[in-house]
Amino acid sequence: MLRISQYMREIHTPAAAGPARAPTGPVVIWNLVRRCNLCCEHCYSISADRDFPGELSTREVYDVMDDLRKFGVPVLIFSGGEPLLRPDLFDIARRAKSMGFYVGLSSNGTLIGADNIERIAQTQYAEQVDKFYLSHLNYAGRGNINRRKDAFLQTTRQAMDLVFDACWNDMARGVQRDYVTGNNDADGVYLLFWMRRRFPHLEPYMRRRLGHWGGNASGTNIANIDNLGNVHPDTYWWHYSLGNVRDRPFSEIWNDVNDAVMAGLKRKPRVVKGRCGACAYFDICGGNTRVRALQVTGDAWAEDPACYLTDAEIGIAEEETLTA
Repeated sequence: MLRISQYMREIHTPAAAGPARAPTGPVVIWNLVRRCNLCCEHCYSISADRDFPGELSTREVYDVMDDLRKFGVPVLIFSGGEPLLRPDLFDIARRAKSMGFYVGLSSNGTLIGADNIERIAQTQYAEQVDKFYLSHLNYAGRGNINRRKDAFLQTTRQAMDLVFDACWNDMARGVQRDYVTGNNDADGVYLLFWMRRRFPHLEPYMRRRLGHWGGNASGTNIANIDNLGNVHPDTYWWHYSLGNVRDRPFSEIWNDVNDAVMAGLKRKPRVVKGRCGACAYFDICGGNTRVRALQVTGDAWAEDPACYLTDAEIGIAEEETLTA
């Protein structure tokens, strides 16, 4: 994710851009249950309002949590489906909190009401969070089936301009609200362009800071465990399992680079083809989302078809060529 507000705050008080800090382990997004009361067109898990057999038991979840903690995982995001449909969710969340995890609840919000709000509050989730999150369409699950409805590239640019301007205006008015985007790492480069137009003297500093962010983190700093215990490079790789926590600990699966996909995702820098490989801002974006490339071309290392930057902007064509 690109934490836009964080970088805009640094415009006011830029500091020395020190070395990038490596996290102790990946953030784990854990689909505890696949059942959902909604049927969204972008759903990567193709969830539905029915039970799915074979999901991890409470005891199995606890065993996996023990391994994750020893492995240095700092954050668990409990997702679904709709996680509030899992009967033992609050027991799992309390145990996770007591173990020292930062715990997030990825709920669609429609089932939060008088019957469960107190239990949610007791678990110390998502209270009074002032955050706007824009998630670009990723081509997985129903999101892949419906990719013909993806936003046109120019529309994406206009949407990002609105987000950047809204964030900056909030900060100018003293409004404390976070703006975040996800699933299109070209956003980091576009943010640099936005800052270049307004604060050109800060471009070298922000280039270093965004380079430390590094863009796409699938298979490195972001991990996914699905409802059956399969481990994926992130939530949009459900078609590709790295292994199952019932057979091997997550810690072993995550470090195993005998798998060609994991070896490629963990390689620094990644070897990516086409526009992405030739991009002058590859250090910021990291090659963007590999799933979209795979779904469109059959090659996980092809260029991301949803990059909305022009050839001239990324340094692989002259402006005259583009406008002719």
